[in-house]
Amino acid sequence: MISIGITGSFSVGKSLILNILNQKNYKTFIADEVVREFYQDENIQKQIIGFHPALEGFNKKLITNLFFTDSFFKKRITNLVHPYIEKQLKIFIRENSDQQIIFSEIPLLFEANFTQYFNYITTVFCSEKTRLIRAKSRADFSFKKFRQIQRSQLSQIEKIKLAHFTVNTNINLLKLNEKIDQLIQKIKCQSSRKQIEK
Repeated sequence: MISIGITGSFSVGKSLILNILNQKNYKTFIADEVVREFYQDENIQKQIIGFHPALEGFNKKLITNLFFTDSFFKKRITNLVHPYIEKQLKIFIRENSDQQIIFSEIPLLFEANFTQYFNYITTVFCSEKTRLIRAKSRADFSFKKFRQIQRSQLSQIEKIKLAHFTVNTNINLLKLNEKIDQLIQKIKCQSSRKQIEK
């Protein structure tokens, strides 16, 4: 089995990549979905509410604001969420060990030090102009939130340098589909070469 990590900055088109991979019947792990499920647990909500006196209830908007403005609160949330993502990632990899290739999309893959779970890592990127256009299309968009997220993550350039492969999403869906096919072939070829070298 080849385990592939997919990462990238906010609004670069990671969901587009995951949709294409799902259409090709590849097994995918999506960290944001895991986190959403995690936050639905009432015990977890109570725990988070206890992290800050300003939280009288589980207010996602306020929690997000505190995450980006209060370093101690951010650390407590990170220490709560990241181990859960890691646990679910390990389960996903174990349960799909019979697959030839699996993909895991984790926005903070490098920041959370999850690199050890992947044979190869692909960074998804696009122009800053395209990022902003995509971000504006979201219902909860604000320039303040966009800048906060930017500052909290490694830059696109840094993520590209750390990755084995990259995918530029500044293209139409047809060409993007072709790029994904090419990426998969590159991964298979590189993996085969490594096996031969062993």
